[in-house]
Amino acid sequence: GCTESELSCDDYDACTTDGCDPDTGCTHIDRDCDDHNECTDDQCDPESGCSYTCVECEPENACHYAYCDTETGCYSEDVECDDYDECTIDTCNPDASGPDEACEYEKVDCDDDDECTTDYCCPVLGCKHEDVECETTSACQTASCDPESGCVYEDVDCEDDDKCYEYECDDDIGCLSYLIDCDDDNACTDDSCDPEVGCVNDERDCTGSSKCFEYDCSPEDGCTKTDV
Repeated sequence: GCTESELSCDDYDACTTDGCDPDTGCTHIDRDCDDHNECTDDQCDPESGCSYTCVECEPENACHYAYCDTETGCYSEDVECDDYDECTIDTCNPDASGPDEACEYEKVDCDDDDECTTDYCCPVLGCKHEDVECETTSACQTASCDPESGCVYEDVDCEDDDKCYEYECDDDIGCLSYLIDCDDDNACTDDSCDPEVGCVNDERDCTGSSKCFEYDCSPEDGCTKTDV
């Protein structure tokens, strides 16, 4: 009489779930290998079934780190090159061999091209410029600063418009003036000093009013008179 035996629906494909429907017969439904992890690549091999390999997240360049989030997948973050030093210029080289080698630090040039300042760099404040102190130990010199050449020292000019004085300079005191001696050792001149021209030695007038004398002048004795 009638016999029945169980039908084998095995399709020998590990990527399907095999079953049998009384109305339609064998069924083969694709297996769902989704592990709901955006950081894996989900695949199915007919012989071995579901397999999962890690997703390799590649950064855009050396200035980015690449990470993976299980919910959103790959994402990147910028490489932080700030060394918190105001004396360096911090940059990132996208062509470096990797993020750990990408940061580059260049020393800041604080030179302001002014010879009247001392330039230096403070890691907290950055470039600083302090005025150069141009000092002299002599009262006979003035000290100033030229932005192109630096400290300039010039002799003090002690000369005045009064020609009745001689001028000199003492390193400790500064300018000194001395009244000039206009004495020409000639008793026949009246010696004086004019501020504009200096010494004036005018010839003395030894003329007298008496006709009974002759008047003359001796450089040693001055005016003289003798009987006519």
